[in-house]
Amino acid sequence: MNRFALTLLVTLIAGCQSWKYIDTQNTLLDSEMYSLHMPVDWKQHEFGDITYLSLDGIQLNMITISHEKYSELDDKEKTVESKLVESMLIEEIGEVYYSILAKQFEVQNINLELLSNSPISIDGNDGFYLNMLAKGSKGLEIAVEAKGVKHKDGVLIFKYQAPVLVYYERSHQDFKRMTGTIKLKG
Repeated sequence: MNRFALTLLVTLIAGCQSWKYIDTQNTLLDSEMYSLHMPVDWKQHEFGDITYLSLDGIQLNMITISHEKYSELDDKEKTVESKLVESMLIEEIGEVYYSILAKQFEVQNINLELLSNSPISIDGNDGFYLNMLAKGSKGLEIAVEAKGVKHKDGVLIFKYQAPVLVYYERSHQDFKRMTGTIKLKG
């Protein structure tokens, strides 16, 4: 199942699944690959190997944490633009992730524009930072940011998205603070 279909499925069943409220006593998210401190007052949901966080509802603002595994070079299902290969430079991985994300948005008739692809450091490791803007057919603009770092057999991706009006500015600092606490394991 591709990531878009999985995200759509989570969106459809979100009301049926339990979301855990993040208070000051339970901000630590400790997985096999990383640990970080989640933003207080957000809600957390785990679905498979993806963690979803939202403050006001997943259509208004959402943080997604996922581990994208490297593609096999002979994977016939994937185009060259959507293959993550371990030997790629981190900036190239950022470009591939943007390509994958743009296709997912395109299915929803939303155009995703890459504003910048910059190198960053995540827990002392080389990473990428993508700044993007999604525009729907009715004019709604959604700010999308992604930070990624090579880790184990793939890439850890920390993505934030929210409508530019009101929600982006209101919760963007939470995303920045959260990603500043990432500690990689292994």
